[in-house]
Amino acid sequence: FSSFLKRLWITATPDSVELLVRLNPPLVYGLVLSLGAPDLSYGTALIRLATYDTPRLNPPTLAPEPGSLPVTTNSYTQMIGFGDSMSDTGNIFTVTKSIIGWGFPTVPDSKGRFCNGDVALEVMANRLNLPFVNYAFAGGTSGAGDLIPLSALQKGVLSQVSDYLYNLSRAGKTVDAKALHVIWVGPNDYYQADNVNVPATATKAAANVSSAVASLYAKGARNFFIPLMPDFSLTPSATAHEALEPGYKNLAIKRSDEFGTALKAAIAALKTKYPSARFNSFDTLSFSRQQIALARTQGINVTDQCMHGDVMLGTTTSICPQQDKYLYWDSNHPTAAANLVLGAEFAKAAAQ
Repeated sequence: FSSFLKRLWITATPDSVELLVRLNPPLVYGLVLSLGAPDLSYGTALIRLATYDTPRLNPPTLAPEPGSLPVTTNSYTQMIGFGDSMSDTGNIFTVTKSIIGWGFPTVPDSKGRFCNGDVALEVMANRLNLPFVNYAFAGGTSGAGDLIPLSALQKGVLSQVSDYLYNLSRAGKTVDAKALHVIWVGPNDYYQADNVNVPATATKAAANVSSAVASLYAKGARNFFIPLMPDFSLTPSATAHEALEPGYKNLAIKRSDEFGTALKAAIAALKTKYPSARFNSFDTLSFSRQQIALARTQGINVTDQCMHGDVMLGTTTSICPQQDKYLYWDSNHPTAAANLVLGAEFAKAAAQ
């Protein structure tokens, strides 16, 4: 029954969830408890998140903290990030806390990140020694919406870009032409609805990335870093899906390859369309596959997740004793140790 509800949740829309909670609040409380929520307060939280409008994001500037890390020489003045939970440094935490009184993800996740430490874009900004303004939002798709079907949380990349430009305009500022604008997105487009079975998702997501670039370029952005997404067939989540839906991993490999091809084509087209702009990328798809093979030979656990539990519901059942010996923190997101490696590669690629 629980797996059925979770499947139903994935295919729901913000409008359908809002209609449900307005028509039948008692049913909502029952459903939330059946999914493992510890108490009824989670039902109240769900109702609020389903009926509130999405607030605008206005993230703080994160000062660079290179520490002992070597700095990668570059000519950028700051870094602006857009993306999903792979990059979120506390935006969904801030929004949920403002609406329901507490933020998620909860501990043991670190500082509102879906990780036990810094995410890859933070590492990248630190390696580049750049101030970082990050609009990435957990669940964000390449479009305007979010994987989580709640009205208050609809912050896909196109919405994030809109908030960024709105904030600049409201403050009487213009886009910094020397800033590095990073767009890293993709997996949630496939996790949403039944899109893992839809080949056209690749071209649609790549087109959304191109639209985001067009909006930024029109306002003065000239430096872009657009890495490919990793192979989402490699995650513990994909392994769990395979057990329930045989063939899922093969589909995930195929979809990952398709999006990689579509995004590379989109970037090539953007270079032609905007010759005065600078575009760099990184083949995270191939890198994720290579690193899996390498890490396995180094004794790193590349199949299991370190943290077991649900950080959205605040329920943690176990955490591995050697976190740096795991590739995955939870069922989808890498550990801080893995992000340290990937973020360094991003920095080198962006500085070329």
